[in-house]
Amino acid sequence: MKKFYLFLATVLAMLCTVSVDAQRYSLLEEATGGPEAGTTYVIMNAGTNLLISCEYGPSGGMKEVMDNDNVLWQIEATGEKTEAGYDLWYLYSVGQQKYVQEVDLEGNPGLDGYDVYSYNGFNWELTTDKSKAAKMVIEKGVPGEDEIEGEVWRTNGPSSGFVISRQNLPIWVSEGVESPKMMKIACQGTNVAWEPYNDGCVSWQFWTVKRNSAQEELEQLVDEYSKIEFLGGNDPGFCPAALVDAYNASLEYAMLLVLQVASEEEYQAAINDLRAKRAAVEGKTIPLTEGYYFFVCAFEKYLNEFGHEKAAYVPTDVMQLYQKTFDPEDPIFLFEITSAGLKDEYWVQHVLTGTYVGTPSGWYGVNIPITYEKEGMQSIRYYDGGNSVGKWFWGTSKYSGKTSYTKNTSASTPSDNDGALVNWGQWGDEGTVSDQYNCWYLRKVTDLNFINSAIEQKAQAQRTQQIKELVIDAQSLYAKLFTYKTSDEALITVAEGTWGIDMGGENTNVEGNQILFSHIRGQGVATADDYKFLIDGDDETYMQGSGYVEVDISKTPQQRVTFTYETRCASMEKGNANQHKWGVQERPNMVEIYAAKDTVDGGDWVKVGSTSLGTLDPSELTTPFDPVSYTLDMGDTYGFLRYSVVSNANGGSYFTLSNFQVYPATVDETTSQYYTTEGLKEKADALMEIVEAKSAAADVATDADIAELKAAFNAVQELYADTAALSALAEECYNLATTAVVGDEIGELSDESLAETLEAAATTAKEKISPAVTVEEVKEQMTVLRTAKENFLNGIKSFEPNTIYYLENMSSAAEFGDRVLYASSPDSKSVLKAGIVGENYDEYSAETMWMFVPAETDGLFYLQNVATGFYATEYGEVDGDATLSYRAIPYEVKYTGYGAFSFVPTNSLNKSGAALALKVATTGDPAATFAKVEAGTSTSWTIKPLSEDIEAISTSFITLYPEGILALPYNLTDVAEVNEGLKLYGVKKMTQETDLEGHPITIIELYEATDFTSNEAVFYTYEGTETQLTIPLPAVLSATKDYGNGLVGMPYAQFSKAGVAYATAEGWQVTTTPVSIGAQSGVIDPAFYVGEVADVETSKTLVLVGLNALPSGGEKGDVDGNGTVNSADVVAIYNFILGGEEETGIAKALADVDGNGDVNSADVVAVYNIIIGGGSESKAFA
Repeated sequence: MKKFYLFLATVLAMLCTVSVDAQRYSLLEEATGGPEAGTTYVIMNAGTNLLISCEYGPSGGMKEVMDNDNVLWQIEATGEKTEAGYDLWYLYSVGQQKYVQEVDLEGNPGLDGYDVYSYNGFNWELTTDKSKAAKMVIEKGVPGEDEIEGEVWRTNGPSSGFVISRQNLPIWVSEGVESPKMMKIACQGTNVAWEPYNDGCVSWQFWTVKRNSAQEELEQLVDEYSKIEFLGGNDPGFCPAALVDAYNASLEYAMLLVLQVASEEEYQAAINDLRAKRAAVEGKTIPLTEGYYFFVCAFEKYLNEFGHEKAAYVPTDVMQLYQKTFDPEDPIFLFEITSAGLKDEYWVQHVLTGTYVGTPSGWYGVNIPITYEKEGMQSIRYYDGGNSVGKWFWGTSKYSGKTSYTKNTSASTPSDNDGALVNWGQWGDEGTVSDQYNCWYLRKVTDLNFINSAIEQKAQAQRTQQIKELVIDAQSLYAKLFTYKTSDEALITVAEGTWGIDMGGENTNVEGNQILFSHIRGQGVATADDYKFLIDGDDETYMQGSGYVEVDISKTPQQRVTFTYETRCASMEKGNANQHKWGVQERPNMVEIYAAKDTVDGGDWVKVGSTSLGTLDPSELTTPFDPVSYTLDMGDTYGFLRYSVVSNANGGSYFTLSNFQVYPATVDETTSQYYTTEGLKEKADALMEIVEAKSAAADVATDADIAELKAAFNAVQELYADTAALSALAEECYNLATTAVVGDEIGELSDESLAETLEAAATTAKEKISPAVTVEEVKEQMTVLRTAKENFLNGIKSFEPNTIYYLENMSSAAEFGDRVLYASSPDSKSVLKAGIVGENYDEYSAETMWMFVPAETDGLFYLQNVATGFYATEYGEVDGDATLSYRAIPYEVKYTGYGAFSFVPTNSLNKSGAALALKVATTGDPAATFAKVEAGTSTSWTIKPLSEDIEAISTSFITLYPEGILALPYNLTDVAEVNEGLKLYGVKKMTQETDLEGHPITIIELYEATDFTSNEAVFYTYEGTETQLTIPLPAVLSATKDYGNGLVGMPYAQFSKAGVAYATAEGWQVTTTPVSIGAQSGVIDPAFYVGEVADVETSKTLVLVGLNALPSGGEKGDVDGNGTVNSADVVAIYNFILGGEEETGIAKALADVDGNGDVNSADVVAVYNIIIGGGSESKAFA
């Protein structure tokens, strides 16, 4: 952006203007004796110095500047007086040349002008008809008095000026007592209206004014506009650079012109141009659209302190979001943003790795996980707090973007360190407002060569990742070939001290101390922060750290070792439930082991192993936790070990240990398959040689490398007798067989012999398991079990897809059993609950009904709620709420015994296979959650069909008014026939004209109809007495928003735009500001009117005042409806492609210029053809 600071200072010094805002008029004299008829005044509030302006809209009403004639008023005598002898006056707008019109406050008892007009800035009507004008008293306030008996105006206490009061007194009734209210002109913020209160904003001054010369007005305009600098750019959140450049050029020209002698016309032209250019930049920011971006930290202290910026990226070896010093030439910083279909919600994919930014396990202070699946929606909102420009608040959708991602936890000067990001800092926090330390610039990347190069590198990154995953699998398989004997002799015998490696300075630990943390996270309590607590055998004492634990066993070097740890309060005999829970959540999970023979010059560290010690299982949080061990052969003898914790069980980067020990281990050759299975040793050794070679060259791995490693892996696996897998399968089959229920209901077994066969197979398999079992015997038993299990499950009566059922919990716990799952409200993220039929819901309640809709992946289903059309949500965190979701989540429906099923969401965060379950509730119905699958617990659900005599359903989510809009998730055929007093309509035609006051009037002709598609917006009238609709049993549900020729349905609650109509119990209301519209209703919006419906008869006509204008209906290609076809219509199409009808307010029928049913780049071509005169069908741009 151009800057004119030196030039501006010179100009302003020469102008010597007073420090006032740009004005068309200047104040002359206050009419302290009262206003006179025929004299022109501005009316100024004595308390705020704001002026009454008759500009409609939220920004009208009260303003500071006299920049147009709408601030000018006159009073005109009515020739009438009050009973007390006070004159009555009309108030006349000079700018509009109309009178202030009387408002029917008497017909709306209990309402003031704000209520009537929803705080719309200027809360009055104006009229040219004097007979409709309001009559008012204008008298000076009497300080210190509240009311003068018999008068129709109230004083304003100690303020100065005049009180302007209505002649009439509306009667308000409170608890049976009638009270006349004296309505006075008052202001609240930018709103002005009639109100009955004496709140200090009812005192007014009348000032005469003079019209400034155009040169004076331009001087003031330059003075005012020069106080604010606009930052232009080409990235989201900034004002478009072209608009800023145009404004700066206009401002520069005005600065020069104001110093010169010019005509009034030239000054006025400069004023008009400068105002127009200023209006073009104010509030205009580039929206966030789909594309490729860098996420650059917007905390300016990085650049100011260190001379460089930080940006987000995904490391190739850690599944977390990190930041480091930004290099715009490095594709590791490149992300792709795509819309998630909801306002401010997106998918964020890292280009090089192909991974997605996921959902953190908590709303603050938690690392940000990376996932391979597209499942963690991101909330990205433009941040307008403080002095922020061009910055964005980036958090997780799960917690509604409550906190933003950051490396910092405050706005203090940061260090220049790189590392993992956490979610921290709320929208209104002091540091967020002052410095935006946790906000981001979204730098758009448009260089196709750079993008394509990154995409090519992505393929290599994926091969590298595949090699790394195969290496882990190979190392795990190799480890299974050995059984070990672990000695009881502890290798760590000396541990005491509080010094960590990253503290620097002198090592103050006890002499001979064998344990060091790379970083100690001090807890500040007596039972933590000392290494001695790791070997004291007490699970209440603990240490917390991050990075690695270094162990010195140089006095007794080892080749094979067993690492063992215990969690904090693992036994649950000490501490409290929370301390036990935190200990389980913070225990190590992903661990890498490094070893060195000495630590001279930092040590010759080599990686010798890695493992996952188990993802979090919900049941672990409330039961004692056993010690965790990991044994490995390091391949050589080492005296120094590093136990490096990549992530804890919750996904975080820190860990908590209560007890930690290392023991010597030896191989038991008599039971290790490496030694006992012929030919396995050679293949295993060959596999590890290939692993070593491929690990070293992982960054340049080829498809041939992957194939070679897979072949070596498969060769070992073919000879490996996996007795652990056989044991687990046998146990599962035994439990299924012995808990089967024979019968004809869903979940019951048709043939008892199938259970007997499965039980016998499981018993035989268990008997076969021994160290001497051969791989052939294991495979044979696995085959027998799988076949018997398949036959058994085929004999279980299953549900029918796309059929309505109840889901009844089958827990043996009294607080859970016999409860059916239901949706508690019709919005995403509303918590699912379980209730007893007959209490809050009956057997007809759609809230308690569900469909199993086949997913794209065979064998998986979406759990769709009948009342809402929405779905059971994804797994997010242990013990977290299970909610509704707008997005369909595939579930695995598994038979678990006792005639019941478990419902397991398949998103990648659900590594433990947790299933839909229930929480214990202290009051009310229990909420749904996720827990470890276990037969007979709250993870068990029976699938109950509806009674055959149920032919219709009902829902409590719909609020019925005399007239309104319906948007329901099912076809509404025959709904009117089964609901007495209900009629459904479609829009036949919309036309518009203006009334005498110039307000738009919309005439809506409706035709009666009976057949509408799912979620299509439908107009209805209702004269019945029932509070719930009866719906014929639907066959198909829809969670997708639909429209209805000028009607917009809202399946879930959302805000409308201004200028649309919504139904209330009192009738239709036209919005002047965004209004929250309830779920399963909708609004009348002329922007979505697509044309007259032929061959139908008008059954009803509705007339509304104040709706937005209809689409122009003019030349094809006029997408934005401004009456012409030009490049703005091209922009409108692109906006539609990105935001759809809801975001843009453009009807699809208008954007679909070529008429093929889709809106895409072909419609852009069609508009260009029209612009050059070729018609929308021309092939000139094809």
